Amino acid sequence: MSTFVLQSDGVTDAEIISGSPTTARGLGTVLSLGQRDDDADYKIGRSVIKFANLSNGGVPKNRAVVSASLSLYLSTDRCNYSRTYSWFRLKNDFVESEVTWRIRKTGVNWAVKGIYSASNDTDYERADPIATITLSASEAAGWKTWNLDTTKIFEMINGVWVNNGFFGMCNSEFNDQYFFRSNNHATVNTRPKLTIEVDDAVSGEEGIL
Repeated sequence: MSTFVLQSDGVTDAEIISGSPTTARGLGTVLSLGQRDDDADYKIGRSVIKFANLSNGGVPKNRAVVSASLSLYLSTDRCNYSRTYSWFRLKNDFVESEVTWRIRKTGVNWAVKGIYSASNDTDYERADPIATITLSASEAAGWKTWNLDTTKIFEMINGVWVNNGFFGMCNSEFNDQYFFRSNNHATVNTRPKLTIEVDDAVSGEEGIL
């Protein structure tokens, strides 16, 4: 088995917020998940993140994925309830310095503002999150880890699913916002990280499982 940790290099991320729907926040130092009533500039916070090296050689192709996890460093608690927080695979790309609640890059709208919709899955894999965790109403600062679907990660490594990154949100979005450190945070070792463990043997016909 071999383990690959993707962090900082090739990572782009951004929070998108309903309170300032046309403001690009991808160069900021936090990612937000959840909703808060006491800050009109935020209201609902959701986030996008991409690890380009997942599919650009940072992890060897044609290896069985044994485990995969996304870890974010929680920095600020604005949550009042125990909630579920989910990540989904994105179907379309985004530009870190341009993405907002309304657009994924300059001149290109999200199909639905804020990405999420109960009926429209143009921009993300709505029916099947790649990972979920439950956080309590009061979490200590530090790492929070989502265990990712290994089959879906294998598809992204090998180009079966185009690696456009992930979209995260709180499933309830009512006074349940948490802030995590983004890839622009000054403390490098607390930036988002993707940890992939793979089998060292090439598997299957022509190396494809």
